[in-house]
Amino acid sequence: MKETDVINLIKQMFPLTGDDAYWEKGGIAMSVDSSIQGRHFLLDRANWIEEGVWNSVAGAITDVAAVGSNPELIMASFCFPKKTNGLIIKKAVKALNDVSKYFNLNVVGGDLSQTSSDIVLSISVIGFDAIGPGLSSAKKGDLIGVTGWLGSRPLGWYLAINKIKGYGDFVEQALKPCPNIDFPIKVARHVSAMTDITDGIGFDLANICRKSNLKPNIFSEIPCSKFMKKIFCDLKLNPEMFYTQGGDYEFLLTFDQKNKKEIKNLAKSLNLPFSIIGKMEEGNIPSWYGKGSEIIW
Repeated sequence: MKETDVINLIKQMFPLTGDDAYWEKGGIAMSVDSSIQGRHFLLDRANWIEEGVWNSVAGAITDVAAVGSNPELIMASFCFPKKTNGLIIKKAVKALNDVSKYFNLNVVGGDLSQTSSDIVLSISVIGFDAIGPGLSSAKKGDLIGVTGWLGSRPLGWYLAINKIKGYGDFVEQALKPCPNIDFPIKVARHVSAMTDITDGIGFDLANICRKSNLKPNIFSEIPCSKFMKKIFCDLKLNPEMFYTQGGDYEFLLTFDQKNKKEIKNLAKSLNLPFSIIGKMEEGNIPSWYGKGSEIIW
């Protein structure tokens, strides 16, 4: 089954909010994310266990921040094969300590289990005083904005897995993500809909569109940094190979034109790249939209 089929099956069984995080207006927000060796972190990298832990935390913490909640608590579930070197487990615990301090989180519990082969690192993040807005409140005429440089983490993964030399710092930043969670928490009161971009821009935009009964008009180039453009040029790569993938840990938001200046100034004050890429329009998107992170221009 495809991921979308599994999600639809779960929604039929359980009364979920439909957002990546469960949240209650003015109350609790929580999310969980897992990293699996080979898919989310590479064992042949020197700091692979640290990258795996940071990746899991990034996935859960951005879900909570995207509903305007300040993440406060972490619960961790670490699953290792039987003969895992104790040094690796110690490094995983230290990485959990480091990332929790970086985001000012308290580790309050978790679980330790044994697997038959692969290492699985699962992180639950809990926040409070959620503001919203969630996915279903975008309005016709709202602008569509994104933070950061989309495709940077998938590009870093591509460079790492293909062992392409010369871009070490870029790969390190991509595979040990440190998302800016101050922005979504501070901007939440000024936007109509918001989500983190963890499944690809097309997929996450489609979620907002379907829940808000609107369609997007994408009129601007998907933002990437000058250094990313250099890599694309050097290696003759198509940018679409990367921004359509997931795992960027950036944020996608829709907002009224009148809030444009305030939102851009907030991003600037946090030294966070911010781009307006389109506008929400009346209408419905086709059924195929977003399934492979496709974008209609």
